[in-house]
Amino acid sequence: LKRYNYYGLTIISLLSLIVATLTALNRQLGFDAKWRHYRKNAEMMRNEGDDFFALSGNYQNINNHREAFKSFITTITTFKRQEVSSYLQNDNDKKKGR
Repeated sequence: LKRYNYYGLTIISLLSLIVATLTALNRQLGFDAKWRHYRKNAEMMRNEGDDFFALSGNYQNINNHREAFKSFITTITTFKRQEVSSYLQNDNDKKKGR
C-alpha cells in the first residue's frame, strides 16, 4: 500500500510541475492573447466571406458576385494589411521592452 501511495504522490507532483510550467510559459509568451487576436481576425474574414456569398451586408445593393468581388477583395486586403501592421507594431513594442 505504501508503494502505491509513493507512486501516486510522484505522479501527482510531476503533473503539478508540468501544469505550473505550462501556465508560466503561456503567461510569458502570451499564447492566449495571440490566439484571441488571430481568432478575431479569422472570424472577421469569415463573416465578410459569408456576406459576400449571400450578397448581404456591404454587398446587399450589388446584383451579382462578379460586381461584388472587387469590393470583397479590397475589404479582405484591408484586413490583412491591418493584421500585418498590428503584428509589426507588437513586435516593435516587445523589442523595445514595452
